[in-house]
Amino acid sequence: MNSKRKKRDNIAQTKYPILKQECDLTPTDFQRFPVWIGVHNCDSDQPWYKQPDEETYRPWIGKLPFSENSGIALVAAHFTLADGSTYQGYCTAVRKDWDDAPTPWCGTRMTPQSWSQTHGGTKLSVLGLQNPSLFVGNRAVIFNLGIPERRKKMVQRFYATVRKKPSEVFPVTFAADPKLAVGIIAGKLDGLFYFPTEGIEFEIDTGESYVHEPADAVAQPDVDSAREREGKTPSSTRVTHVSESESRTELTIQDFQRNPVWVAVPTGETRSLRNRFKFIPWRSSLPVDSERHNVRIPATFVLHDGSEYTGYIRVVPDNWLDITPPPIILERGTVIQTKSPRIRYGGSPRAIIGEHLPSLFAKGKKFSFWCGIKDSDDMKREFYRSIPTKPEDVFPIHFHGMPGLATGISSGEIEGFY
Repeated sequence: MNSKRKKRDNIAQTKYPILKQECDLTPTDFQRFPVWIGVHNCDSDQPWYKQPDEETYRPWIGKLPFSENSGIALVAAHFTLADGSTYQGYCTAVRKDWDDAPTPWCGTRMTPQSWSQTHGGTKLSVLGLQNPSLFVGNRAVIFNLGIPERRKKMVQRFYATVRKKPSEVFPVTFAADPKLAVGIIAGKLDGLFYFPTEGIEFEIDTGESYVHEPADAVAQPDVDSAREREGKTPSSTRVTHVSESESRTELTIQDFQRNPVWVAVPTGETRSLRNRFKFIPWRSSLPVDSERHNVRIPATFVLHDGSEYTGYIRVVPDNWLDITPPPIILERGTVIQTKSPRIRYGGSPRAIIGEHLPSLFAKGKKFSFWCGIKDSDDMKREFYRSIPTKPEDVFPIHFHGMPGLATGISSGEIEGFY
């Protein structure tokens, strides 16, 4: 019995590896497995791929040094501070061609720019790709200054964790064992860094000016002001308070039967990209301004053969191409810079489908047509099993949002899975 159980456990470990969010990794994890790889866009053919997101990692059990073209590798590294003290940590292995300009997209006249050109105009921006992280106890601290609005709090938290003066910390050198991964796995930090996009100058600063300021001077934004920064709730139009039991992380057809309009608001969750927003019912005046609120309304989907299904869409503002979402700030202070759809997609009008986020209900299941994280083949098979129509009679699908509920663009066309 024991041998059978051991064999079964080994099979389970082969099929389903240890999966951890980056913010949950500890020194013990890197002692057991010195290299962890991001499963997003790497393990798409594996059975566990439906659960993880962009922040999910698993141990690398393949050949070392890690030299795969796919997968982001987090590698165990040693850190030495200015006072000579040493710490364990990790960094991301960066390819040597990290600053080569990408290949131009087919059909676009835009000239692609390299990473450094779009992140402060300096080769030092490789630090933003390496994202070195130092362990103090079981907690990882990073060296990102963060956006100006939250910088003081970030800097004070950094020094409160390391319990050292700026002069005792910087400069910091870090390096990983070359046997673990190829590429750039070492570097030097003269201070905390910030490499913004959109032509803004980069910053490297020890943050000493913030250390002696009182901590209570750091702004503590309330929920409404946080929503305002996300660009979803202006101060002149607050979202009506609702109980937690009325909020949703996923919307169903029954939700729209009870309430026709839902808006997405920040949850305050910063551990990962998942669950950053929740949906709450809209109970104020109509139509809702889609420029001020992230709105979902019911929609009718008409397949190529004329058959109809219900679902919902996001109503897109008329000026959607030029709207730049606010930066995404994760728990560890990582700032994900965002760009407008015009810059991201070269001005292609087809990119609006990524703003509409159409979701169709069939046989009690929701289909969103997005194959970025889920396995594309599995989703397509499930979709066609739920739609009693030949594939050639499905696309294009035209959708129309219920009129009078929100301002903006509420109709469009789905040409296929995207």
